[in-house]
Amino acid sequence: MREDAHPWSVVRAEGFVKAMQPRRLAELTPADIDCYLAAQGRNTGLRPWQLVQIVDAMQMLGQTAEAAWAVRVE
Repeated sequence: MREDAHPWSVVRAEGFVKAMQPRRLAELTPADIDCYLAAQGRNTGLRPWQLVQIVDAMQMLGQTAEAAWAVRVE
């Protein structure tokens, strides 16, 4: 990850966690992930590179939480 991208990865990760509350990351299903990513993809205010940031942040969080869905995020 580029050094200047780190702060935005934190922002993207926090947004994902907030959207999934009150559930824990490890409790999420692949359908939850698909739904979140689809909603983000419909957000016309986000550019494609920002969606990549979201996916990267989700992958890091999921791997840290050892969530089964983390391997599905692409």
